[in-house]
Order: sequence, then structure tokens, then C-alpha cells
Amino acid sequence: VVGENVFSLDLEGARRAIQEDPWVKSASVTRKLPGNVMVTVVEHEPVALVAIDEKLFLASRDGDVFKEALADDPLDLPVITGIDVKEVQSDREGVQKSVLRALDVVDDLGKTTIAARYPLQEVHLVEDGTIELVVGRDAISIHLGLAPYRGKLEQAERVFAELGKRKTEPTIVFLDNESSPDRVVVRVR
Repeated sequence: VVGENVFSLDLEGARRAIQEDPWVKSASVTRKLPGNVMVTVVEHEPVALVAIDEKLFLASRDGDVFKEALADDPLDLPVITGIDVKEVQSDREGVQKSVLRALDVVDDLGKTTIAARYPLQEVHLVEDGTIELVVGRDAISIHLGLAPYRGKLEQAERVFAELGKRKTEPTIVFLDNESSPDRVVVRVR
């Protein structure tokens, strides 16, 4: 407030009030003598949508599910599914780790040629700890199984390249055979 004594301001209260906005990741409010107050705000940057209990929420790259997605929020983001509302209520840290794991797979997929031709639609976190991806307009399913995922995505890239040479489109690519990791099963259209 203009004209108010800079020492009478409740800086911590102001910081808390600013941080109530769901877009605000962190805020600091400090005195800058002789008569100013400096406010620094870091906003969340959404990189994915997380489907929980039939609602969509925005998530940042650090796995923080920070607000419910509204019509004017960015909605052209990959969707992470498979998180149960009970998990959110009882194990917030576990949910953050699950979202981080999904986002790591998104990053790994982005390093392949698959991502350019078949945009990522969904990362599904299966209850047994495995991951399934849905890519492209035609919803091609890629079953990755358990970690590590980078090698499996490189293997999927080779499969997609070979199918492309044959002018064939897959519907499902199974890379989840833990007893025979080199075995890939493909269903085609």
C-alpha cells in the first residue's frame, strides 16, 4: 500500500496469500530499504494432464499435481492415467513419484522418431507398476512393462521403422516380456 510504513507490513502473510494461487510454485516477499517491498514469484509450468477421479489436473515437470484443469488452461498436453483418488489422499509423495516416472518416459519417447510421427496421447500407469503408452491419431498402444524404459523405447523405434518400410501400421506393440526382454509382439491393422 502506497504510503504505508514498510516495517509494518506482514511479509510472511503476504507471501502465504500469494502462494494460495494454485499457479504459484513459490513466492518470496522481502523488504528493500529504504521504502520498497520486493515480490518474487515462480509459477508452475504445466507439462501434462493427470486424470484423477474423472477430472483432469495440471502437473509440472517435478511431478507436482497443482490444480484442476479448466477450459482456459493448456489442455493440449499428454494425459497420465491410472492414478487412483485414494492414492492422492493417502500418499501424495507416491503420486508425485508416479507422475515423475511417467514424465521420464515422456522425455525418453521424445528422443525417438516415434514421437514425431505418432504424437503421445496417454501414459497409463498400470496398477502392477508397468507402463503403457498410447500414441498417434489411431491410438497405437505400446506396452512397456517394467523399467528400464529407454531401451524398450529404442526397441519400439526399430519396430516402428521396420513396420514403416513394410507400409504397415501397428495397433499394439508388446515390449513387456520380462522373461524374454528381446521378444517383441506386434499386432497390426
